[in-house]
Amino acid sequence: MTPQRRLAMGLVVTLAAVQVGVPLRALLDDRPARFGWHMYSTLNPAPEAGVEDESGTVTPVDLGSLIADPRAEIRWSEPLAELLCRDESAVAIVVTDREGTSRVPCT
Repeated sequence: MTPQRRLAMGLVVTLAAVQVGVPLRALLDDRPARFGWHMYSTLNPAPEAGVEDESGTVTPVDLGSLIADPRAEIRWSEPLAELLCRDESAVAIVVTDREGTSRVPCT
């Protein structure tokens, strides 16, 4: 076998391994995965958020006006807290997403 033929065969085998290996790895990742080819294969409920005031009352927030695409793989508690804690009456932010319900105090 000539060196050029051996090089060509090695290149074909390497490319085939990459074409099989990358999707296989993505298939085994947790779903939905950011930038994964299956990221829209499951529908998760949109996140819900509310602003808690000093009395402990949680006022729901319409996230449709704040988030264009509430993707399920994003952990929403920190970005929403950064935005919603700008309200002076906010003591904490309560966010329910696919990870569960979390309460983030405003500092």
